[in-house]
Amino acid sequence: MEWLFVALIVVLVVIWWWKGRRGNSEPDVHFTVNNVVMDKYTRQYREQLINALGESFDVFPKVTLAEIVDYEVGDDKVSQRYADELDAACVDLLVLDRPSGELRCIVMLSRQGKPGSRQLLIRQVCQQSKLPFLLLDVHNDLSDKEIRQKIMAMSEPTIVTGDRDSDEVKIYLEPGHRR
Repeated sequence: MEWLFVALIVVLVVIWWWKGRRGNSEPDVHFTVNNVVMDKYTRQYREQLINALGESFDVFPKVTLAEIVDYEVGDDKVSQRYADELDAACVDLLVLDRPSGELRCIVMLSRQGKPGSRQLLIRQVCQQSKLPFLLLDVHNDLSDKEIRQKIMAMSEPTIVTGDRDSDEVKIYLEPGHRR
């Protein structure tokens, strides 16, 4: 009977030791380095945005949504999965006002004819958060002037009458005064 009691204690100690050892071990993960962090389209559009917007704006690639918006989700599995998607999603380019650091526009690059699931997720977040969002097709070449106009229209809402460059009339709308 004593042997049975000692054997049971030994088994319990071994199980306790094995569980503790397994929890403290490092995960089996192998890393490889991505030598190219930005693909050619992201580099090209980043340079074009920098040229088009001038020195009053900063352009940052690969910024996560979690750095741009705060969010709360429920405790259920669907909400947690959505939170994981939000944590993992990166915008292609983020345009900030250089002096203040304020967000001016989120730029997503579409490499296909239609937006993918990542672009749709980011568009949904931007619409719900009322963030300026611009989806650019990488196969549609835009001039610096066209890109600047699109970004400025996103960051400073205006109503432009006609396509006249010299006599352009703009009406500036105060952001945040929505009814």
